[in-house]
Amino acid sequence: MKILVLIKQVPNADSPFRLNGAGTWIDESNLTFGLNDYDRYALEAGLRLKDAGKATEVVALTVGPERAATALRTALATGADRVPLADEPEAPVVLPPHANIRGRAYYTPEEPLCLLTPPSTN
Repeated sequence: MKILVLIKQVPNADSPFRLNGAGTWIDESNLTFGLNDYDRYALEAGLRLKDAGKATEVVALTVGPERAATALRTALATGADRVPLADEPEAPVVLPPHANIRGRAYYTPEEPLCLLTPPSTN
């Protein structure tokens, strides 16, 4: 069995949150980003299933701009086997609802278990 874990890159809680010059969105220039805590737990659960011999591969997927690749590198360093990035250059810090739909595009019959988490901690 293969496991697909959908992960999300979020701003770290200790980042300085400020509005951009237009006052329409968060100024991302001073933010640091990390892996959403709930997604980290889901990834760990998938890796535990693999270590127990109940899965053959753990795939971590995220949707977002190129900077979201850092969340995938974290997943890879944690033990994920593959880490595809569904590039969405205009994705804001808080991903829109279509992110779940995009994630389903990567779900295949070879990956029968998909680990999803509740809303993020950001």
